[in-house]
Amino acid sequence: MEAVDFGYLFSRFCHFYRMTDDQVLAMPVRRFWLMNANINRIQAEGDLRQLVLLTTAQAADGDVREKQRQALVAEMGNVMVMNRREELDRSGLELLRAMSKGLM
Repeated sequence: MEAVDFGYLFSRFCHFYRMTDDQVLAMPVRRFWLMNANINRIQAEGDLRQLVLLTTAQAADGDVREKQRQALVAEMGNVMVMNRREELDRSGLELLRAMSKGLM
């Protein structure tokens, strides 16, 4: 390697990780280079996901689209599990209503 455009690398790092120059300068040098080395990998992961989604969306086979949808749902996992059997807390609801009207 003959030369490194550190200004570009530094600006790219700040942009990608949404950090200020002061935040980046305060971090250990090894952490900077580790995180910098992973920018392309992280972007490639997103690009591959988009490629898969675009290819799947254009697939004529509905089964292919459904399998991809199921794979993404499984990857996302359960964000929230609700117990539908719980009854509405009427007294709590009335308390919230009174609070919103400034009665409490």
